[in-house]
Amino acid sequence: MAEFFNSNTDMDSGPETFGVSINRDMVVVPARVLPAPKLRYRNLSDAVSVETAPFASWNLKGKRFYLRKTIPKWTTLTVGDGAHMNGDKLHQFEIVFEKFGLQDHKAATDCNLKGFKGACDHSGRKDLEDGLKVAFEAAKKKGVGLLIVVLGSKDVYRYGKIKYWGDLKHAIYTIFVLSKNLKTGDKIDETYYANVALKVNTNIGGTNHILAGS
Repeated sequence: MAEFFNSNTDMDSGPETFGVSINRDMVVVPARVLPAPKLRYRNLSDAVSVETAPFASWNLKGKRFYLRKTIPKWTTLTVGDGAHMNGDKLHQFEIVFEKFGLQDHKAATDCNLKGFKGACDHSGRKDLEDGLKVAFEAAKKKGVGLLIVVLGSKDVYRYGKIKYWGDLKHAIYTIFVLSKNLKTGDKIDETYYANVALKVNTNIGGTNHILAGS
C-alpha cells in the first residue's frame, strides 16, 4: 500500500495499477412477485374453506373466522368529549358480531355505562380515574366481560388508564374505537365494524384465519 500511495498522485488511476476496477453502474437486485397466500376460513355453514387473499386484503364477505370464540356479555363505554354511541351504532355491532358467529346474545344495554366524560388535562385526571373506577366496577357487577370503548379522539393517557382498569384490575377485555368512525345509515363503513370484529375475536382467544397447509 505504501508503494501505491507513493507512486500514484492520481487516485482515480491507482486501483487499475493493481488490476482492480470499479463498476460505476448501480447494483441491480432481481425482484420477484410472490403469489398471494391461500388462507383457511370457515364459510357460513361452518365448513373449512380455502381462499386466496387478493391484494393482501382480508375479505370476510361470506366467511367466518377459522376458530371463533363466543364473546362474553358486552356493552359500550364512551369516554371523553366527542364520544357518542346510540342505538343504531350498538345494533350495527350486534349485526356484525352475530354475522361472524361471535355472539349468541345481544349487548347488555342495561349496564348504564354510556355517557361518561373524563377530562384529560392535568386538573381533570382524578375525575377520569374516579369515573373509570365506577364504570368498571359497575360492569364487573353486571357480569360484563367485554367493553367496546368509544373515544372522542386518540389519547395515550386515557388508553393506558382504561387498560389498567380493564386488563389489570377487573379482567375485562377492552376494544377501542374512535367515535368519528362509527357511521350508520347511508354513510356506514361495514369494513370498519368488521375490523373491530377481527380484533375482538383475536383478543378473546380466537383465530381469524390460518395459512393453507399449516
